[in-house]
Amino acid sequence: MKLFISYVREDMESAQRLCNDLVRAGIEVWFDKDSLLPGVEWWPEIVRGIKESTHVIALLSTRAVSKKGVMQKEVRRALEVLEEFPEGSIFLIPARLDNCRPTYTRLHEIHWVDLFPSWESGVTQILRAVGYDERDSPPNLKEASYQELKQELDERNKYFTYMGSGCYPNDGRIASFAPIIPRHGKGIRRPK
Repeated sequence: MKLFISYVREDMESAQRLCNDLVRAGIEVWFDKDSLLPGVEWWPEIVRGIKESTHVIALLSTRAVSKKGVMQKEVRRALEVLEEFPEGSIFLIPARLDNCRPTYTRLHEIHWVDLFPSWESGVTQILRAVGYDERDSPPNLKEASYQELKQELDERNKYFTYMGSGCYPNDGRIASFAPIIPRHGKGIRRPK
């Protein structure tokens, strides 16, 4: 599962918060701030990110629907990709940050989620829409920065050495990939 987040720069704080919540839930996120490498041609990478994602979340706000720019191109591209899916499939998830009215007629045909007045309720609905396993407890939606999440993952990974298709604890014993990157934020097993 890989989610692409589309947003305007004015909504960066909300986009980063959503990215952090999804990562905490164990979901891979394509987020331009973290996914675009310096020196790459950004538009082809964005198109690839949309096409390779299982879902696209378009963060809509009064600012976003009235501003021209890259987000409008991303939404148009996501709508084109949506046409390739069987009817009834969930691919594009419009998520409103305020009481805005989307300008694309096609977006009026897709049920959107409100991330206001309750952020947690909106994120829970997004997780259900993308197939988050409801038997797992919902993620802890407390504020955490991308750097804190990356530091936690780096801390976990220092116990392992990656070699080809295998993963080995640093003491030489063989381990499977499953304990390394846990699904939905569950704990990992460390070598004894």
